[in-house]
Amino acid sequence: MKVLFEFICWLILLAMMICIATVHADPLKVAVIDTGLDLTDPRLSPHLCLTGHADTTGDGIKDTHGHGTHVVGLIEKYAKDSDYCLVILKFYGKKGEQNGVADSGFALREAINQHVDIINLSLSGDTGSEAEKNLICGHPEIKFIVAAGNQGFDLDVTKSYPASYACNNMIVVGAIQHGKEHYSNHGKVVNVLEEGSNIESTLPDGAYGRMTGTSMATAIHTGKYIYENCYNKHFSTIYCLCIFFCISQCRGLWRCGKSC
Repeated sequence: MKVLFEFICWLILLAMMICIATVHADPLKVAVIDTGLDLTDPRLSPHLCLTGHADTTGDGIKDTHGHGTHVVGLIEKYAKDSDYCLVILKFYGKKGEQNGVADSGFALREAINQHVDIINLSLSGDTGSEAEKNLICGHPEIKFIVAAGNQGFDLDVTKSYPASYACNNMIVVGAIQHGKEHYSNHGKVVNVLEEGSNIESTLPDGAYGRMTGTSMATAIHTGKYIYENCYNKHFSTIYCLCIFFCISQCRGLWRCGKSC
């Protein structure tokens, strides 16, 4: 009996070590490369990282288009109360037009240098580059969650980037409307489908509105991915309370084991 109770106590101590590691682990760090964000927006700021936000356009970090704010709102909605923070990296200009592969590469390098865990790329275009491909495929430790694009292309025939890089560390997200693909690009490189039509989320200046596209589907999947792949705060708290209770009983078990 003594051996059995000693074994139980060692198991409890091991669980305690796992608990400590869980509670003190750093939150998931997620980069959002998009049109920026008002970092003081009280609806969204609680899940922003304290540092690391950057503007590559020269316009300032604030979102003057709305796309980035919409994307961030969806990520936070579906990530729920997971332990994570968002780094905002702006690479769209004032008109909301993509500034080009060079600027996306700058934002990607910034995210990589900050050792993020996940990068949300709710963007697509018909121009790619070997440099951009190498930045994505060359960092398998980062999960890139990428929009398939909205042109209705078969990506096995017509390329759209970054989705068509088809790196092993990418999740390419297509959009469905009422269970069917319409405008969304499709093909073997598309890994997952999410609802992307008429999706409501946050907009600048305290507003809310609806947008349609694989950008929205990508943001939704990023939120789900965060939720599914990091320790939920509430679960960790309950788990640790249970372990602390077991530890408090371990001394009694040990005494019983000595006398049994």
